[in-house]
Amino acid sequence: MWMPKISLAVLSLAFLRFGAHPVESLNLIVGNPFGRISPKTRNEPSSLTRSRQCHMLFASNDDSKIQDNDERNSRQGVLILLTVPVAWATYEPAVRYVYALDHPVPGFLFSFSYFLVASIALVLLTAWTSHTTTTTSAVNTTSLDNLLPSSYQKWPTKEGVELGIYLFIGNSLQLLGLQTVPADKAAFLLQIKAILVPILEALFARRLGSVSVKNWLACLLVLVGVALMELPTNIIFQGFTTGSGHTFFELGTGEVYIFAAAAIYSLHILRLGTHARKDISALKLAAAKALTECFCALMSVVALTSWASSITANSNVALGKNELLVLAQEQGSAMNEFFLALASNESTTNSKNVLQALQALGATVWTGLITIAYTIYAQTVGQRTVSAVTANLIYMIQPICTAAFAWLLLGETLGLQGYVGAAIITAAVLIGKS
Repeated sequence: MWMPKISLAVLSLAFLRFGAHPVESLNLIVGNPFGRISPKTRNEPSSLTRSRQCHMLFASNDDSKIQDNDERNSRQGVLILLTVPVAWATYEPAVRYVYALDHPVPGFLFSFSYFLVASIALVLLTAWTSHTTTTTSAVNTTSLDNLLPSSYQKWPTKEGVELGIYLFIGNSLQLLGLQTVPADKAAFLLQIKAILVPILEALFARRLGSVSVKNWLACLLVLVGVALMELPTNIIFQGFTTGSGHTFFELGTGEVYIFAAAAIYSLHILRLGTHARKDISALKLAAAKALTECFCALMSVVALTSWASSITANSNVALGKNELLVLAQEQGSAMNEFFLALASNESTTNSKNVLQALQALGATVWTGLITIAYTIYAQTVGQRTVSAVTANLIYMIQPICTAAFAWLLLGETLGLQGYVGAAIITAAVLIGKS
């Protein structure tokens, strides 16, 4: 009698290991000659209950897979966003290169030119990907309507216009502020968005706890690191007096423009985080942003050149001491003179002028494709899975990238203060992402 009992025990353990009830499994194999041996009579779970338990097990596995997917997408988003400040770091060398030419391209005209390049590139890429998707769906005898959500087929015009206007206003305010604010001070004031982004996020969420203590600490550390990298030692420890007699911590009109630009850029980062998570095409959103910036830049060029021409024609108009009007007149006049020089025969017959024009064209194409088109798209893709505060922390490594390019291209090196600042920024980003 012991052998059947051992066999029954082994079979029961085997079936139990693979999730089936031993008595019920034995009934399936040899039948149940004894009607009294039944799961129900022994108060065992019913087959329906076990089905539900199986379903819950599979659902748990699905949840863990989704969580793994989210973590993987988040890591990919961080890697994509890390390339954005690297691309941004090439903007300053490109601008320096253009302004160092014998006939530099005026600021607003340069902005319109690279926005135009970015718009053309993103629109063409969007058209190509749409054509490829349509062709693929036709080969697979699947309609595009079934392949993609309807929201992917529509242009996110409203979102693109909103984000594009933010960037254009921020860029214009930055250009205005740089007319009177030293470059190191302007760079530091722009990085104040390190704390503006979490402040705005907390305000929009209507609770301070929406941003973790860890992220608040990381944002403050980033600001300290940027100060050490961007500001000279005498500013940090002794105060600084400009040639006009104003101290570094005084706020004039130019400083207000730069601070306002930082606030607009911070708002853009937050709103991009909201729109990027929508069920819309990241490429089309990037193209819509670039087109909006290009249109606004074109309107600014037309307005400034027309304003300067009217001032020149009417000598009775007095601008007075209004800095904004004077600056508008200067920018418009510079663009008018540039167009006249471009239309002259000398610009096409002088080999040096032709070479410099090609150099300016190369810098414009690089800026449009890399620092504008690519970063617009990369930000949109990356911020789908990365929060606005974390994304902003990643963007704060731009001074480190700029210093690296300055070392590679110009042979410039950081002092001890700069290295300490770079280390603090790196630590802050790691704290915010941990």
